[in-house]
Amino acid sequence: QANGFFGARMKTAGYDALVLEGRSEEPVYLSIGPQGTHLNPAAFLVGKGIFDTERLLRACHGEKGFERRISVAAIGPAGENGVRFAAIGSDGGHMVASGGLGAVMGSKNLKAVVVEGGGPVPVHPQSIQGLKAAVRKWRDEASASGLGKTIHEKGTLGLFMPYHEKGWVPVKNLTTNQLSDEALAQLDWSYIRNELYEKVPKSCHACTFNHCHTVRIRRGPYKGVIGEEPEYEI
Repeated sequence: QANGFFGARMKTAGYDALVLEGRSEEPVYLSIGPQGTHLNPAAFLVGKGIFDTERLLRACHGEKGFERRISVAAIGPAGENGVRFAAIGSDGGHMVASGGLGAVMGSKNLKAVVVEGGGPVPVHPQSIQGLKAAVRKWRDEASASGLGKTIHEKGTLGLFMPYHEKGWVPVKNLTTNQLSDEALAQLDWSYIRNELYEKVPKSCHACTFNHCHTVRIRRGPYKGVIGEEPEYEI
C-alpha cells in the first residue's frame, strides 16, 4: 500500500489484482495497457535506482515528465540483490517499504511494472447514487477527524511530534525512544516545511488531502534539487 496512482491506473486498465509466479531467466518488466500485457527485456535498467527506472520507463512508453497517464512501480539495486528490507517505489516517491517486497520482485527478476489505464470503472446503474453518497460520507468523516485535519494541514510530518511524545518513535536502532531537543527542532513539520524547501501541494489519485508535496530544497548541499517531500510513516 503506497497511495499514489498505481492502484487507480491498474483498476482503469481492467485489473483488480496481479499474481506473479515463478522467476524470469533474464531481467524483465511487466507492461499493462491498451496494447495488452507483456513481459519486456529490462537489461538496460539493471543497476538503476527507482527514480531513474521510472523516468526511463515513462519515456519508453511515450510519457514526457510525469503526466500521470501511466504509473510505474519499480525496484532499485537493493531489490535486485535481495536486500531483505528493499522497497518498491512508484509515482516519484510513493513507497511500499514494509516486509521487503522489493526483494520479492528482485527474486523474480522483475524490475518494474508499468500500467497505463484510462478506461471506465463499471458500476451497476442501481448502485451509482449509493456509491456517491458513501464517498461523500467517507470524505466528510475523514476531513473532520483529528488525523484528517493533521494530514491535510501538516502532512504525515505532522504525526512525528505527537508520536514522539507518546514514546512511539524508534531511535538509535530501538535502544531508546527519545531524541534531543536539538534533533526534535529539526524534525518538526513547521521547520521542515517553512525553512528547508519551497512546496507545491499535490494529492494522490482522487484524494482531497493535498498532503504530498513536490519540493525545491532552499539551502545546503542539495540546494535547488526538486523532489518529493519526506514523509513520516511507521
